[in-house]
Amino acid sequence: MPPKRAASRKKKKEVLPDPQTLPNGNCNYYIGAWSINKDIDALTTICHSVVEKHTQSDGEVSPLPKTVVLIPPATLGNASTHYAVEVADKLHVESIRHSSLTVLDTKPAADGEGGGVAAAEDNTEHSPRANEFALNDQHTAEQNEFSSLLVGARSAGASEAAREVVIQGTVHIEGIVPRIVIKPDLPEPPVVPKQRKGKSQKNSKQKEEEQKRLEEEAKMYEEKVQKAVAAAQKEEEYRMQFAHPDRWPKVQFTNVTFGGQVIVAHAHVKFYNCCFSLADKNSTQLLVAQYCRVECNKCSFENANKGCVYGWPMSELTLTNCSFRGRGVGNALDTLTGAKRGSREAATSSVGLHTDDSKVFISDSEFASLGTGILLRGTYPGSSGERPLVSINKCRVDNIYAAGAILDGVNGAQLLNNHFEDCEYYALDCVRGKGIQVYKNTILSKVRVQKGAQVKFMHNESGTHPLDVQEVENPNWQPVY
Repeated sequence: MPPKRAASRKKKKEVLPDPQTLPNGNCNYYIGAWSINKDIDALTTICHSVVEKHTQSDGEVSPLPKTVVLIPPATLGNASTHYAVEVADKLHVESIRHSSLTVLDTKPAADGEGGGVAAAEDNTEHSPRANEFALNDQHTAEQNEFSSLLVGARSAGASEAAREVVIQGTVHIEGIVPRIVIKPDLPEPPVVPKQRKGKSQKNSKQKEEEQKRLEEEAKMYEEKVQKAVAAAQKEEEYRMQFAHPDRWPKVQFTNVTFGGQVIVAHAHVKFYNCCFSLADKNSTQLLVAQYCRVECNKCSFENANKGCVYGWPMSELTLTNCSFRGRGVGNALDTLTGAKRGSREAATSSVGLHTDDSKVFISDSEFASLGTGILLRGTYPGSSGERPLVSINKCRVDNIYAAGAILDGVNGAQLLNNHFEDCEYYALDCVRGKGIQVYKNTILSKVRVQKGAQVKFMHNESGTHPLDVQEVENPNWQPVY
């Protein structure tokens, strides 16, 4: 007998779930170029759709996943348009490097799908433009090597990756604050007596009185429910009006150039490797509203005509490896080699950093070719000499028309390991304040300490020995805003 054939097992077809249906699935969105989202205000639609997907039936919003928005190299927006951008928590906006698109000879996937760059890595060698961009990269590397040998490597400021995506117009970043759900304190519902199966002993009058009583109890119950719901809604509105800043969304922008003014309100924003290039004489490049926390890392503020950064009272600013430069500056090579080109006179009214009653931490940054480098006014609550909430550390302030740093009414400030050079009037002007510590700085311009300031100088290197502490009238220390 021939052997029996084994029964064939049917292979089950594996069906992969849609990433958008997963509660924590990563989903990328795109803006510009071929995408349906053409301008930066498309972030509002994207963020509202993400919030809507994670809103429960009672209106409470669940913790949001990370939302990534990618922008191919392009210039978006109109310079004369105001864009209101509403952002949700864990939003990351980042540009796609030009080399990622052209060298691989591909483009990203459609909105809501995974990126298409990784899928084309195997075709890199067969791309007709791969050799061309390899030569361009080699040429760029040779230029960077030559510049580093000539003027030294420059660490502060944004890299060239930030120049590929330019957003024109005013960008007003407003956070979408999740709804605070207050459940109403509902009363106990009225108890309806159960009807017996047997013959009822009540006459018609008793039945009428009982029915009337039940209707009154139901009416009173409805009134109590309405009052409880109204009280809960009122409490929600009150809490939303005074929502704690910790509830505000935290977002990040990476490798983007802003050609217009940027305003941050009801959100905590981190700018990484971004460039701000607004040159309007009536507008500051970056405005930070009250209670907002803004962090700038490796950012460049260029061609400032009025100001680079302004912080409203109670704001918190952290600036690391940033570059602040005013108008009249040529390219970076001219600035680093000492070719000032009249930049000092061209930026008499510009201010690098201006704050009122703010918490400020600056480190490893450069201020050059400005009217005033740093202008700090007022004291953040809780700041003192024992616990300073204003810190300027390892910064270089050079080629300033008026004063490198002005402290007016600041209690609790620390200036450590900074370099002040070529400040026309003063390197440091202390108007008022207590607990100001100036340690281990190199100060090659004059220092003025006025009567209302209590400053402690220790281990500083100065061009004049001892420090030239003067009290003379200076009409240029206070910029007009």
